[in-house]
Amino acid sequence: MVTTRLRRRLLGTGLALLCISLAPGCAYLQSFLQPAPPPAPARQPSATLAAGTGTAPLPSSSGPAFYQFEDIPVPRELVYLPGESYVFEAGKTRAGVLTLKGRVDVNSLIKFFELALPRRKWEMKGMLRGRRSVLVFQKPEKAAIFKIHENTFTTYVEIYVIPFGRSA
Repeated sequence: MVTTRLRRRLLGTGLALLCISLAPGCAYLQSFLQPAPPPAPARQPSATLAAGTGTAPLPSSSGPAFYQFEDIPVPRELVYLPGESYVFEAGKTRAGVLTLKGRVDVNSLIKFFELALPRRKWEMKGMLRGRRSVLVFQKPEKAAIFKIHENTFTTYVEIYVIPFGRSA
């Protein structure tokens, strides 16, 4: 039997997690962020640019896709949702949230990120697995947080990319 004290603790924890997950939708934060245009995915950003132009990626049907962040590979089975994504760019600094969805098994998706990101010099810092899974990766200059959850037929992924401040 669940005690009242335990119920309150679980309710408080649930509300705190809900507030944290809704914080990026805050109007204050969105006033600083602009919607991200839907980019065309590219297999290897540096290797797939049209010869000599440096602009449009060549189409590729194999390998991971890249959306807005050239060092974060994403399985091609996931569809980029530009209306639910936003990226902020100031100079060479880029931050934001990418939202994707697709019919992908959560365990295979987690395994994809565990294997693909270290190849791009990301270091895994931690993971929470459950109905909603969270993966945390870090590079010296930024962090990436992956929130993964599943509906009846669809898996959703939110990727938060956060740069670290520079000290003077």
